[in-house]
Amino acid sequence: MYQKELTTNKKAKYYPTLVQRDGGDVCFYDKQPFVDSIEGMQRNFDHLNNDPFDNRIENLVLCHAECNQKKKWNFDMQLLAHEKLKENVASASVPLSGNGRERFSITHTGDDEDEELTEGQMNLTINKLVRSTLDEKLPENSQDKFSYSKMLKAITYLVIEQTKGRGSESAVRRSLDAFCSITAPWEDYKEGKGNRVIRRRKQN
Repeated sequence: MYQKELTTNKKAKYYPTLVQRDGGDVCFYDKQPFVDSIEGMQRNFDHLNNDPFDNRIENLVLCHAECNQKKKWNFDMQLLAHEKLKENVASASVPLSGNGRERFSITHTGDDEDEELTEGQMNLTINKLVRSTLDEKLPENSQDKFSYSKMLKAITYLVIEQTKGRGSESAVRRSLDAFCSITAPWEDYKEGKGNRVIRRRKQN
Protein backbone atom coordinates (compact mmCIF):
# COMPACT_ATOMS: atom_id res chain seq x y z
CA MET A 1 0.00 0.00 0.00
CA TYR A 2 1.09 3.62 -0.42
CA GLN A 3 2.79 5.58 2.36
CA LYS A 4 0.70 8.13 4.17
CA GLU A 5 2.90 11.09 3.32
CA LEU A 6 5.99 12.07 1.37
CA THR A 7 8.59 12.52 4.09
CA THR A 8 11.52 14.92 4.05
CA ASN A 9 13.91 11.98 3.79
CA LYS A 10 12.04 10.64 0.77
CA LYS A 11 12.15 14.05 -0.91
CA ALA A 12 15.89 14.27 -0.36
CA LYS A 13 16.33 10.76 -1.75
CA TYR A 14 14.17 11.33 -4.82
CA TYR A 15 15.34 14.85 -5.67
CA PRO A 16 18.56 13.96 -7.59
CA THR A 17 16.74 11.34 -9.67
CA LEU A 18 13.91 13.73 -10.54
CA VAL A 19 16.39 16.41 -11.63
CA GLN A 20 18.28 13.94 -13.82
CA ARG A 21 15.21 12.22 -15.22
CA ASP A 22 13.24 15.38 -16.08
CA GLY A 23 15.95 17.58 -17.59
CA GLY A 24 17.26 19.65 -14.71
CA ASP A 25 16.20 21.60 -11.65
CA VAL A 26 13.24 23.22 -13.40
CA CYS A 27 9.47 23.18 -13.03
CA PHE A 28 7.90 20.33 -14.97
CA TYR A 29 4.95 22.50 -16.07
CA ASP A 30 6.41 25.88 -17.05
CA LYS A 31 10.04 24.68 -17.56
CA GLN A 32 11.35 27.66 -15.59
CA PRO A 33 14.11 27.33 -12.95
CA PHE A 34 13.32 27.61 -9.26
CA VAL A 35 14.18 30.81 -7.43
CA ASP A 36 14.67 30.44 -3.69
CA SER A 37 13.49 33.43 -1.69
CA ILE A 38 13.39 34.63 1.88
CA GLU A 39 10.08 32.80 2.25
CA GLY A 40 11.81 29.52 1.45
CA MET A 41 12.32 27.20 -1.49
CA GLN A 42 9.64 27.31 -4.15
CA ARG A 43 9.95 23.67 -5.22
CA ASN A 44 6.94 21.43 -4.79
CA PHE A 45 6.83 17.68 -5.24
CA ASP A 46 3.72 17.31 -7.37
CA HIS A 47 1.80 14.03 -7.52
CA LEU A 48 0.99 13.55 -11.19
CA ASN A 49 -2.21 11.62 -10.50
CA ASN A 50 -3.29 14.02 -7.72
CA ASP A 51 -3.20 11.22 -5.16
CA PRO A 52 -1.13 12.58 -2.22
CA PHE A 53 -0.65 9.06 -0.86
CA ASP A 54 0.86 7.62 -4.05
CA ASN A 55 4.53 8.41 -3.44
CA ARG A 56 6.13 6.28 -6.13
CA ILE A 57 8.92 8.18 -7.82
CA GLU A 58 7.16 7.67 -11.18
CA ASN A 59 4.26 9.70 -9.82
CA LEU A 60 6.39 12.68 -8.76
CA VAL A 61 7.75 15.75 -10.54
CA LEU A 62 9.21 19.02 -9.32
CA CYS A 63 7.14 22.14 -9.91
CA HIS A 64 6.51 25.67 -8.71
CA ALA A 65 3.96 26.15 -5.95
CA GLU A 66 1.91 28.32 -8.32
CA CYS A 67 1.83 25.59 -10.96
CA ASN A 68 0.89 23.05 -8.31
CA GLN A 69 -2.18 25.11 -7.45
CA LYS A 70 -3.02 25.98 -11.07
CA LYS A 71 -3.02 22.32 -12.07
CA LYS A 72 -6.06 21.69 -9.83
CA TRP A 73 -8.34 23.40 -12.33
CA ASN A 74 -6.24 23.46 -15.52
CA PHE A 75 -7.32 20.55 -17.72
CA ASP A 76 -4.33 20.88 -20.08
CA MET A 77 -1.92 20.56 -17.17
CA GLN A 78 -3.81 17.52 -15.90
CA LEU A 79 -3.51 15.87 -19.31
CA LEU A 80 0.20 16.69 -19.41
CA ALA A 81 0.61 15.11 -15.97
CA HIS A 82 -1.34 12.04 -17.08
CA GLU A 83 0.95 11.53 -20.09
CA LYS A 84 4.06 12.09 -17.98
CA LEU A 85 2.96 9.42 -15.51
CA LYS A 86 2.40 6.92 -18.33
CA GLU A 87 5.87 7.73 -19.69
CA ASN A 88 7.49 7.33 -16.28
CA VAL A 89 5.78 4.01 -15.59
CA ALA A 90 6.79 2.69 -19.02
CA SER A 91 10.41 3.82 -18.57
CA ALA A 92 10.61 2.21 -15.14
CA SER A 93 10.10 -1.22 -16.66
CA VAL A 94 12.81 -0.79 -19.33
CA PRO A 95 16.39 -1.90 -18.53
CA LEU A 96 19.15 0.67 -18.67
CA SER A 97 20.37 1.05 -22.24
CA GLY A 98 22.96 2.97 -24.19
CA ASN A 99 22.50 4.90 -27.43
CA GLY A 100 23.48 8.07 -25.61
CA ARG A 101 20.26 8.21 -23.59
CA GLU A 102 19.91 6.75 -20.14
CA ARG A 103 16.66 5.14 -19.11
CA PHE A 104 15.77 4.84 -15.47
CA SER A 105 15.05 1.55 -13.81
CA ILE A 106 13.17 2.25 -10.59
CA THR A 107 13.33 -0.36 -7.85
CA HIS A 108 10.01 -0.72 -6.05
CA THR A 109 9.71 -1.41 -2.35
CA GLY A 110 6.65 -3.61 -2.61
CA ASP A 111 4.24 -0.81 -1.71
CA ASP A 112 2.35 -1.28 -5.00
CA GLU A 113 1.89 -5.04 -4.90
CA ASP A 114 -1.86 -4.81 -4.32
CA GLU A 115 -2.40 -2.30 -7.12
CA GLU A 116 -4.54 -3.73 -9.90
CA LEU A 117 -4.80 -0.61 -12.03
CA THR A 118 -2.06 1.81 -13.00
CA GLU A 119 -2.78 5.43 -12.18
CA GLY A 120 -3.07 6.17 -15.89
CA GLN A 121 -5.72 3.49 -16.23
CA MET A 122 -7.54 4.82 -13.17
CA ASN A 123 -7.61 8.38 -14.53
CA LEU A 124 -8.70 7.16 -17.94
CA THR A 125 -11.52 5.11 -16.41
CA ILE A 126 -12.74 8.06 -14.35
CA ASN A 127 -12.59 10.50 -17.27
CA LYS A 128 -14.42 8.09 -19.56
CA LEU A 129 -17.20 7.53 -17.01
CA VAL A 130 -17.60 11.24 -16.34
CA ARG A 131 -17.72 12.02 -20.07
CA SER A 132 -20.13 9.20 -20.94
CA THR A 133 -22.46 10.10 -18.06
CA LEU A 134 -22.55 13.77 -19.03
CA ASP A 135 -23.11 12.85 -22.68
CA GLU A 136 -25.97 10.55 -21.69
CA LYS A 137 -27.70 12.83 -19.19
CA LEU A 138 -26.95 16.17 -20.87
CA PRO A 139 -26.54 15.59 -24.63
CA GLU A 140 -26.12 18.37 -27.15
CA ASN A 141 -29.01 20.88 -27.14
CA SER A 142 -30.36 19.45 -23.88
CA GLN A 143 -32.27 21.87 -21.66
CA ASP A 144 -32.08 19.60 -18.62
CA LYS A 145 -30.03 20.20 -15.49
CA PHE A 146 -28.85 17.92 -12.72
CA SER A 147 -27.76 18.38 -9.15
CA TYR A 148 -23.96 18.53 -8.99
CA SER A 149 -23.82 16.54 -5.75
CA LYS A 150 -26.13 13.79 -7.06
CA MET A 151 -24.18 13.56 -10.32
CA LEU A 152 -20.93 13.35 -8.36
CA LYS A 153 -22.19 10.53 -6.15
CA ALA A 154 -23.68 8.60 -9.07
CA ILE A 155 -20.43 8.70 -11.07
CA THR A 156 -18.38 7.85 -7.99
CA TYR A 157 -20.47 4.73 -7.54
CA LEU A 158 -19.86 3.72 -11.16
CA VAL A 159 -16.11 4.26 -10.72
CA ILE A 160 -16.02 2.17 -7.54
CA GLU A 161 -17.89 -0.62 -9.32
CA GLN A 162 -15.50 -0.66 -12.28
CA THR A 163 -12.27 -0.33 -10.27
CA LYS A 164 -13.06 -2.87 -7.55
CA GLY A 165 -13.41 -0.24 -4.87
CA ARG A 166 -10.39 1.87 -5.73
CA GLY A 167 -12.26 4.91 -6.99
CA SER A 168 -12.54 8.02 -4.85
CA GLU A 169 -15.03 10.87 -4.80
CA SER A 170 -12.24 13.46 -4.81
CA ALA A 171 -10.79 12.04 -8.04
CA VAL A 172 -14.23 12.05 -9.67
CA ARG A 173 -14.79 15.62 -8.47
CA ARG A 174 -11.56 16.79 -10.16
CA SER A 175 -12.59 15.18 -13.43
CA LEU A 176 -16.15 16.50 -13.21
CA ASP A 177 -14.86 20.03 -12.54
CA ALA A 178 -12.59 19.74 -15.59
CA PHE A 179 -15.51 18.72 -17.81
CA CYS A 180 -17.43 21.73 -16.50
CA SER A 181 -14.56 24.17 -17.02
CA ILE A 182 -14.88 27.30 -19.12
CA THR A 183 -13.82 25.53 -22.32
CA ALA A 184 -15.94 22.40 -21.79
CA PRO A 185 -19.39 21.59 -23.25
CA TRP A 186 -20.94 21.60 -19.75
CA GLU A 187 -21.02 24.09 -16.91
CA ASP A 188 -21.98 24.13 -13.24
CA TYR A 189 -23.49 27.07 -11.44
CA LYS A 190 -25.36 27.93 -8.27
CA GLU A 191 -29.14 27.95 -8.39
CA GLY A 192 -31.53 29.21 -5.78
CA LYS A 193 -30.02 29.02 -2.30
CA GLY A 194 -26.62 27.99 -3.49
CA ASN A 195 -27.42 24.53 -4.82
CA ARG A 196 -24.92 23.58 -7.54
CA VAL A 197 -26.37 22.22 -10.76
CA ILE A 198 -24.86 21.07 -14.05
CA ARG A 199 -26.27 21.86 -17.48
CA ARG A 200 -25.18 21.79 -21.08
CA ARG A 201 -23.38 25.02 -21.93
CA LYS A 202 -25.48 27.29 -24.09
CA GLN A 203 -24.14 27.91 -27.58
CA ASN A 204 -23.55 31.52 -28.55
